[in-house]
This record gives sequence, structure tokens and C-alpha cells, in this order.
Amino acid sequence: LNKRIYELSYGFKMRLFLATILLDESEILLLDEPTNHLDLPSMKFMEEYLKRINKLCIIVSHDRAFLDSVCERTLELNNKKIKKYNGNYSFFKNQKEATIIQTEKERENLTIEKARLEEMIARIKENVKKVNIASSRQKFVEKIDKKLECLEDFSKKEVSFIRRDESLRSDIGFKIEIKEKRYDKEKLLEDIEVAIKPMDRIFLIGANGYGKSTLLRIIASHDSNFIGKVKKNEKIKLLYFDFDKIAQLKDETTVLDFIYTDGVDNFKAKQLLGMMLFSDKDYEKKIKVLSGGEKVRLYLTKLYCSSFNFMILDEPTNYLDIETVDVLIEWLKGLKSGFVIVTHNEYLLKSLENVHLWRIEDRRLKIHFGNYNDFKFFEGKNRENNVKSEIQQKKIRKPKGYDAKRERQMLIEKRSAINKQLKLLEKEIEIFESEKKDLYKKMTAEDSYKMGSDLKIISDRVKQLERMLKTMYDKWNGLIDEMPELGDD
Repeated sequence: LNKRIYELSYGFKMRLFLATILLDESEILLLDEPTNHLDLPSMKFMEEYLKRINKLCIIVSHDRAFLDSVCERTLELNNKKIKKYNGNYSFFKNQKEATIIQTEKERENLTIEKARLEEMIARIKENVKKVNIASSRQKFVEKIDKKLECLEDFSKKEVSFIRRDESLRSDIGFKIEIKEKRYDKEKLLEDIEVAIKPMDRIFLIGANGYGKSTLLRIIASHDSNFIGKVKKNEKIKLLYFDFDKIAQLKDETTVLDFIYTDGVDNFKAKQLLGMMLFSDKDYEKKIKVLSGGEKVRLYLTKLYCSSFNFMILDEPTNYLDIETVDVLIEWLKGLKSGFVIVTHNEYLLKSLENVHLWRIEDRRLKIHFGNYNDFKFFEGKNRENNVKSEIQQKKIRKPKGYDAKRERQMLIEKRSAINKQLKLLEKEIEIFESEKKDLYKKMTAEDSYKMGSDLKIISDRVKQLERMLKTMYDKWNGLIDEMPELGDD
């Protein structure tokens, strides 16, 4: 409580900001990337708070799980236009996929029709007497061209990485022994003894201020102010990223010049920048005019063409948009080397397989044998058992200071939050059931055989809707199970 704000970590600064929100009495909340640097418990707390309050909230975020949890409507800003979707991120994504399928089919039909007309025009022009007919047909082609220009381009740039990471076959990459690490006279880490193999893939999680970044700096030999030692295989070529690296970028360097390195020519540099959503007009921009998100994207682009055999990344997804996070995940999936990554991004945590999970708690390192999904499963089971035990204890006796009115009010608030989610889910189910019903009618109509390739597209969409609806009904049942009973007054 006595620390100055500049002394706080990024995560604690964000938590301090959240505390000011709790005290704010405004009717409208405007939140720009509120989950950046937040640990998972703080994110869950903010989600529950935003679902509970009766305020208009406009949120800019690229955190899929967070958007799904708190948002009832989604506004997409694309090509200087805003489009509204009456649902959360998953609803938006499904609607967008349906739009893409429909648009691409329309593009295909128009292209086929254009080719047919152009072939007809070429034949007509061979007959001098029918030149006027050819001219009128050409007007139809021009109309098709205008329609094609109006169709939104959903094509994605091909992801083509320069793979310069290497695999190091050895049993030892790092040996870490931390007897004690202090920060401001307080113990931050203690009694940590662990080995990392060069091919190990590790996610490190834990609450803000628990020493995750400090542990990374110790492993990377960037912090020697601790009692203990770190031994590193001399063959390790380490790639290290944290937000201090972003602050050290030279302001006058251009985007394109920053990417140039041995083995990366002008063409490949531009290809990599395009993959990371930089346009041609961005190449000559100086780093000092880039936003925080653009600087992170630029630095990650540099990492993609670096040579290394082990990597340490500290919260690489902060400030990244959804598309760039997807690119990062694809890059990580193809790595031949090992890594340790600190992240609070649940989508990233759930996207990679064959990953170990490390967690810092009570100043010590806890190792979970399995990935994040396994950890959440067993954590849920433990929580469920603890809840059952607490219920049994409450049935036996009420604790001193038990406040029945306060507990009832908390139950009412929880019911209200769940009912809010149920209404949103029921609205989505109704929309998808209606679409499924309409498509099924088309599939089973007597003249459906005339639809040709369209029938396959409709059939695939129906199957997709059925999968989505099953997930939604499962979620609906889960929410009903979570609904607390108020009991008698």
C-alpha cells in the first residue's frame, strides 16, 4: 500500500485501475483493453463485476474468453465501417463465417456468369452484323464487375514463416536453484529447484506480483540478485522477449529496416510484415509513431525470423489483436525448440498440446503434469468437492457472525447474473434454430436436386449449426445447474 505507482508491475497497475472502476459512479464505462497484464483471478473478478452492474459498458478487447463472458452485443470495425452483431464473440464469429460462405458462393457464381458472357461476346464479335448485341452484353459484364468490387474480400494472407529455430537434443537445458529471492525486503521466491530440458514446452501462470517475470529473468541470466544458482547448457541459443524490449526500440528506425536481418531479404521482410497485418504504407513508418500493439507486432515479427534453440516470452499476447494471436499460435505449434511462456490468455493456454503447466503460489513453484485443460479439469473437481464439503459443514452449524440477509443478497445477485447469461444464450439458440429450420426446408424440398453444389454448402452449414446448438444447450444446462436456490425466507 505504501509503494508509488511507478514501482508497481504492469499487472498491479491494471488492478489499481480496476479498483478505481469499482469506486466510479458513472453510468457509462469505456474500457480499452482492460485485460492486458491482468492475471486470471483478476480477469474472472472483472468478468463477474461487469456482468453484475447495471451500466452501459463499451469495451475494446481482443480476449475471446472475456468477450464471450461479458458482452451481449459485438461491434466489428473493419475497412472503416462498423457492423453490429446481436450476440457475444462466438455469436459474431459464427455469423461472420456464415457471411463468408455466402459471399464466396456469390463471388463464384458471378465469376462463372462473367466468364460465360465473355465467351458469348467473343463468339458474337466474329459476326460483324451482331456487334451491337456484343456491346449490350458487355454492359452486363460491367455490372457484374461492379458487383464483384462491392463484395467484401475475406481472403487471408498465407502464413509462411522463416523457420530458423533449432532442436537441441540434450537432457539438460537449464538447472535452476533458488533458495531465496527478495524484492523490497519481502520474500518473492524460495525453495525452487527445477530442471528444464531444451525441448520442454512450458506455460507459467500465477497471480500478479507472484514472481513470474522475475523467474523468467533469473532463468535468462538477466537477474543475478538472488540466493542460488542457474546453470545453462552452453549450447543454448536463447531468444528472450518482455515489455522492456518494446521500450528499448529505437524511435527513428523504420518498420522495414527493423526486420532486416541475415537471411531475410526485402521480399521476405515485406511478406512477414504483411502476415502481421502491416500494410505497404507502414513500411517506412518510424517506430516512434507506432501504437503499443503495433510495436508488439513488429517485435514478434522480428522473433519469427530469429535463430535460436530455446525461447522465453513474457506475456506476448498483450495488446495483440485476435488475428495476430492466431499467427503467434501457428508459429508456436511449428516450433522445433522448447520454450517457457508467461501468459494469462486462456485461448493461447488451451490451444497448444504437449505442454507442461507451471504455477507460482506461496513463493514456490508448482508443476502440473498435463496442459491447461487438464489443470482446469482437476481444479474444477477439487472446487466441486470443496463446495460439497462446505455445504455439509453449513448444514451442521452456522458460523459466528453469519449474516443471512447478506448471503441471500449474494445469491440473488448470482441468480441475476446467470439469468442474464441464460437470456443471451436463449436468444442465440432461437436465431440458430430458426436458421437451421429454414435450411432444412430447402434441403428437403421436392426440387432440392436442382440446387447442385449449393445443396452441399447448405448441408455443411446445417451440420455446423447442429454442433453449435449442442454446445449451446450443454452450456444452458450447465448454467441451470449453477443456479443457486434461495430457500425459504
